[in-house]
Amino acid sequence: MRITRILGLDPSYTETGYAVINFTDLKVIEAGSIRTKPTSTEWERLSAIHDALRSIVLAHELSFAAIETPFVGKNPLTAIKLASVRGICLFACHSAGIPIALYAPAQVKATLTGRPHADKGAVAGIARGITGFTTANHNISDAIAIAICGALKWKEGQLLHA
Repeated sequence: MRITRILGLDPSYTETGYAVINFTDLKVIEAGSIRTKPTSTEWERLSAIHDALRSIVLAHELSFAAIETPFVGKNPLTAIKLASVRGICLFACHSAGIPIALYAPAQVKATLTGRPHADKGAVAGIARGITGFTTANHNISDAIAIAICGALKWKEGQLLHA
């Protein structure tokens, strides 16, 4: 399989970050976030995430998707919402025939910085240095970092399939 473009996803109920990067030079082709309206119902929000993500997936010839496995604190409602968004991300990619790799936040941090507990600023700085893409939005910079992690893991032969 020839790898050309990687989709990085940072799932979130309010603002899912995404980035499409070129495999060979790790440059950003497209990056942004999918925001949902706080006044919308849960199913409207999930549908909006799916529809936007489906458009992104169909607009690019993607080799695979790298998706961060969300970290969930102590709030069970937050865990349910994040699991739902993760499911939407998995479904949108899988239904388009795109292979999926899942990465824990600590794995993304360790891959980019060498430290599994690095702060978001350090990860974003390294991602910016690699891609030359600047953003103040942490969801977008996280998605870029996740895509880079996927690319580096692929090059090491360590792609983790869902």
